[in-house]
Amino acid sequence: VTETALQQMRNKRDAMSAIRMILIIRQHNNSYIKQKLDEIEANSEEVKLETYLSAENDVQQMVTTVKNKSAELHRMYTLVKTKVHTISHLRCRRKLLNRKFKEAKDELRKKQEQHIALRDELYSCNLTHNKLLDQIKEVRHKGGIMCYPKLLADFDRTEEFIAIKQGRVEELRRQHDNLLEKIAKIELKILESKMGACIIADSD
Repeated sequence: VTETALQQMRNKRDAMSAIRMILIIRQHNNSYIKQKLDEIEANSEEVKLETYLSAENDVQQMVTTVKNKSAELHRMYTLVKTKVHTISHLRCRRKLLNRKFKEAKDELRKKQEQHIALRDELYSCNLTHNKLLDQIKEVRHKGGIMCYPKLLADFDRTEEFIAIKQGRVEELRRQHDNLLEKIAKIELKILESKMGACIIADSD
């Protein structure tokens, strides 16, 4: 038992000696490091360790700021690029609308010219129709037409002519109504084109 106890004491003593040696080595290393730090601070009058650490911290902050600014610049570049693309698209759209507006305007002018020509023709036909009606009334008023075969034949031809003219007048009226409807549609398209162009101009 005594031998065992002594052996345990020797083991503990050896372990303590090993730990003491480790502590001595670490203390020596710490002293050496502190000595070197003191030498560095003593030999450098311009740059101190605290100054270096402060400068390094400032540099890190500047790097972070630069990264943030770069990200913001990239975002702004993407936004500007998108805006430029949108403006280019709107300009092409405006050119297309201007071309369509010019075509619609030319078509409206042609339809208006046709409308004027048909209106004049309708007016002339109405005058002829009214004259023929007056002649018929006059002939009927005078009577005795049955006694004059030539006059009766002329009367029949006149009625046929009136019927033809009435058909022509009705046709002209239908054409006139169709033209008015087409003109109204074209004017509506022109108005919509103008409104579209105004909206594009406001967005620019």
